[in-house]
Amino acid sequence: MKAMHSTRRVVFPLIILVVLVVLVLIVNDPFGWLRPATGEPSEDEPQQITLCDVTEGQITAFEIVQQDDEPFRLEREGDTWWVARGERRYRANPDRLEKLLEQLPGLRSSGLATDKAENHATYELDEAQAIGLKVYTGNASPAVHLLVGKATPNYEGAFVCLSGHSEVYRAMENVKSLVGFSFRDYRTKQPWGFDPQLLESVTIAPPPEMEGEALTFTRNEGFWKTPDGLNGNQNVLTELIEKLSDLTVSDFVDEPDPEETGLGEAQPSLLFSGADGEFTLTLGAAADSQYFVADQDGNVYKASEYNLKPYLELAFAELTFDDTAPVEDEELSNAGEQPDEGVYSDLLSDAEEQGD
Repeated sequence: MKAMHSTRRVVFPLIILVVLVVLVLIVNDPFGWLRPATGEPSEDEPQQITLCDVTEGQITAFEIVQQDDEPFRLEREGDTWWVARGERRYRANPDRLEKLLEQLPGLRSSGLATDKAENHATYELDEAQAIGLKVYTGNASPAVHLLVGKATPNYEGAFVCLSGHSEVYRAMENVKSLVGFSFRDYRTKQPWGFDPQLLESVTIAPPPEMEGEALTFTRNEGFWKTPDGLNGNQNVLTELIEKLSDLTVSDFVDEPDPEETGLGEAQPSLLFSGADGEFTLTLGAAADSQYFVADQDGNVYKASEYNLKPYLELAFAELTFDDTAPVEDEELSNAGEQPDEGVYSDLLSDAEEQGD
């Protein structure tokens, strides 16, 4: 019994000592056992912030800087968005632009991935990999400047950081999928888009291999007429305008050769003018079932013969007709002209004699 009491006297203090040591280790964590992995933030670091604190209506431009491409901008002018680089600019792809405007304003983080700059390469946020995204609201300096890295493992978000800061956040939107396209891919293959009902005038030059002077028609009380008052062929004109109101080209020609394209001295083939603006199409040389064409902004494309078919096969000679010309007597007779009074009397007398 004495031995048992002696053992208890020794064991209980040891247990208390062990418990105290464990408590000290938990509180102080001298060996870092309970700390997050290297580069990972602790639980008391800020987890959610607003990364892009602007509204859609405030945004006037984006600038995208990719590692393997020259910087370019997306710029708003009125209701039209353009993608521009240097002196060249094109109408922006509406689908890609809509996603930018929908997902970037008010963008928030879901958590902090790391607060160590030396770990940026892991998230593709070092100088060699990051994509720069600047958001402008009308001032010369950007309202927001983000660096965009790789997508999160579930592809529902992306790793981003604010320019000049080491903290890497998990954005709630996959920003990488929004800014990962090239300048070429942000351009639309629709050089224009207008509402045929808002069109006020159209000028049409003869299609290839057809003769004649360009004709201009203006809408007058819902009808197309020439300046001389001639009626236009309403059905043909309406069909042409509707089919070309959303013309799609097949490719861009970034470095056009005037001799190859045939556009050097060419005059516009079509000119549409109305409330949506003024749009022109200049037809150049043919090449493998396609034509070189230029738009109102001076950009050159290739367009297929099929998409240009409404113009190429236009019955140009039938675009106007004169409904004021005198009608010949024979045409009137065929149309049911009544005989004069003398002829009618003779016919009546013959009928009476047959009755007798």
